[in-house]
Amino acid sequence: MICPGCQKEVTADRRFCTWCERYIPDPKIGTKAGVGRRLAAHLVDIAVFWALFVVISLFLASIFGAAGGRESGAGGFILGIILTLIGYPIVLLWFLSKGLTPGKLIMSEQVVEHLGGGYPGLGRMLLRDIFGKWVSGLAFGLGYFWAIWDKDGQAWHDKIAGTLVVKRAVRIVNPALAGGPRTAILANVFCTACGSRVTGDQRFCTSCGASQR
Repeated sequence: MICPGCQKEVTADRRFCTWCERYIPDPKIGTKAGVGRRLAAHLVDIAVFWALFVVISLFLASIFGAAGGRESGAGGFILGIILTLIGYPIVLLWFLSKGLTPGKLIMSEQVVEHLGGGYPGLGRMLLRDIFGKWVSGLAFGLGYFWAIWDKDGQAWHDKIAGTLVVKRAVRIVNPALAGGPRTAILANVFCTACGSRVTGDQRFCTSCGASQR
């Protein structure tokens, strides 16, 4: 099989080119996300949660404390904890429906279907991130480390859900057109703001309105 990205021969059972690491069915989607990058995205997710947890709780504690004293401040802190524990999963569901988490968005990663590279959908993402990651955590986290030597970089939770993690394609501008209009040769397949699919000729995302230039 010939990689459509670099035109080099690769084995037929791979989803990523062994030479350029592009996603073979559609090179515009991106390249294989390394284990280090995926770990960084996971750490960012943890940091985002705790940052929101601390900021919201302390903010409400200060507001309530200024209005009603120490006991009210403690109540505001508890309210902040409750709001974070309720609100964050709701926001996370929106990210998961796009094949993202806050950490993956920041690290320019995307979860896609193993075969076609499309959105996995919320149901498959819940299977991946709840049941699948629980399975990956068994046997001293062997399922997470499996992505190191797997030919497609799949951890056990990816195999269970039929997903891959890609580093999203970056925009490349033709240097020959530096004096004229900037023309994207390889546009992002996914919106960098919300993760929705966009085409190369779109100036704004149809889902969130973010500029694609």
